[in-house]
Amino acid sequence: PTIRGFTDFPLRDRLAARVPWPVRLAHDGHAAAYGEWRHGAGHGSRNMVYVTVSTGIGAGAIVDGRPHQGHRGMAAHAGHMVIDPGGPRCVCGNCGCWEAFASGSAFSAQAQAAGFADGAAALAAARDGDPRARALVGTLARYLGIGLVNLTHIYSPEVIVMGGGMLAGFDLLEDPIRQHLAQAAMPPFRQVAIRKAALGDNAGLVGLAALAQHELA
Repeated sequence: PTIRGFTDFPLRDRLAARVPWPVRLAHDGHAAAYGEWRHGAGHGSRNMVYVTVSTGIGAGAIVDGRPHQGHRGMAAHAGHMVIDPGGPRCVCGNCGCWEAFASGSAFSAQAQAAGFADGAAALAAARDGDPRARALVGTLARYLGIGLVNLTHIYSPEVIVMGGGMLAGFDLLEDPIRQHLAQAAMPPFRQVAIRKAALGDNAGLVGLAALAQHELA
């Protein structure tokens, strides 16, 4: 829903007609999850959830040692789970989606409404102890925590790996997210590890390469 013109567009077929190689497509959240699982912060786990918080919120999951694809490869569109039906309208058309509350775009809009230039400026101010900025970060952490508790209850992961541009503020978000998980998750789920993505912006590229290598092996 964030890129116009691609509804029912046969992207793979169009690309395959123009290049002399086999063409496969992968969901970016799935690719990044696979990259972090094979070569990053989720390595060694059998059940992992990857969440990217940037323009929107994307995700991917490893379930019992296998990447979870779902019907038509569409699993784990976590950003579009509704956490408050009375919330703001999301780009997908629904109201109250997780990414409408907790994405980088949402945080930037909230920061500007509070008088900051953008989300990065609010994060910097929060590190300097600005009470308004710290309140914004606290609200963001709470909304992120709500979504992560939902994913934890659904997937029962050993580890949650968090990536994306908003993780520049991971040092500010980590502790309050952990506290929310400790309070809101059911007892068997409270020990889930939360880690910052090890591969950074390259998680999706590494994951695509690893997926291709796996398929060609």
